[in-house]
Amino acid sequence: MTRVVALTKYGRKGPSSRLRFMQYEALLAEQGIALDMRALLSDRYLEILYATGRRSLRETAAAALRRAVQMRGLAAVDTVWLEGEVFPWAPEWLERTLLRDARRLVVDYDDPIFLRYEHADSGVMRAAFERKIAAIMRRADVVVAGNDVLAEHARSVGAREVVRIPTVVDVRRFAPPAPRAPDGPPVIGWIGTPQTRKYFEAVAPVLRALAAAGRARIRVVGGGDRPGLDPSFASLSWSEDTEVAAITGFDIGIMPLPDDRWARGKSGFKLIQYMAAGKPVVASPVGANRDLVEDGRTGLFATSGPDWTAALVRLLDDAALRASMGVAARAKAQSLFDVRVVVPNLVNALRG
Repeated sequence: MTRVVALTKYGRKGPSSRLRFMQYEALLAEQGIALDMRALLSDRYLEILYATGRRSLRETAAAALRRAVQMRGLAAVDTVWLEGEVFPWAPEWLERTLLRDARRLVVDYDDPIFLRYEHADSGVMRAAFERKIAAIMRRADVVVAGNDVLAEHARSVGAREVVRIPTVVDVRRFAPPAPRAPDGPPVIGWIGTPQTRKYFEAVAPVLRALAAAGRARIRVVGGGDRPGLDPSFASLSWSEDTEVAAITGFDIGIMPLPDDRWARGKSGFKLIQYMAAGKPVVASPVGANRDLVEDGRTGLFATSGPDWTAALVRLLDDAALRASMGVAARAKAQSLFDVRVVVPNLVNALRG
């Protein structure tokens, strides 16, 4: 049995930790890999962050103490599997010290967290931290990258081995529902967190106009409390137990993004969720979205407001096109973005 300590950033309420670590636990056990999950930040930390937009100092302090305890005994396990960094804003020398006992180190990235340090407001902070993630990548035996942008960055800073593993789903959980009789205009849906709702709001004027004209219903999942959200939009709370049902209730899934360095480094996970559920998508042609969406086959690209209106109207007005794109999207998710497809690469990374 290969023993692996997984040092995640969050518990199950953190999408990155749940999807890039925790969802593999049973499948890795079948391959003889035993995971010891050790989360840095509590679910309570995220609850406070999502509700208030503020980071709890008490929960952060508790996380620091928790992580210090979690670093004990690493020499006794085969592999340390780290989500990004041991502790945000910890200096490079401390990260290096805390990881000194790791016999094999695998580091996972699904966002360009190095940009937080490169773009720090203080020049002193930039000088102190901007090379931290590059140092961790070089220290790792393997860097697991969620997309090509992150993989290329890891190679450019001298990572020894880089494996690209997208953020995936258990496609079987997203079995499309049986066709239903229309009970109103088609549903355009978006799923995310209060911190990423700003991306949705970029296309809110387009969606508001479609809803006001009776062309579509708009559903927002996980966007937080309603302030600032159009009252005609349906806002649903996110939970792990209900997210699949929420997405299968969409007719079209959307993923707007700005064309900036952070967005180009994102892994496009919500598109994979929509596709697994057999939904056509409309997305900004940014970063990983370019690889996930086959324009005109599994979905449509849109950049400007008029582009978004045209793409959404095209799908809203053509149920047959929505159905055919949805079938193609699900087939692509099954072949490339199912959790079982990527397990062999992950097993190789963890075992060496």
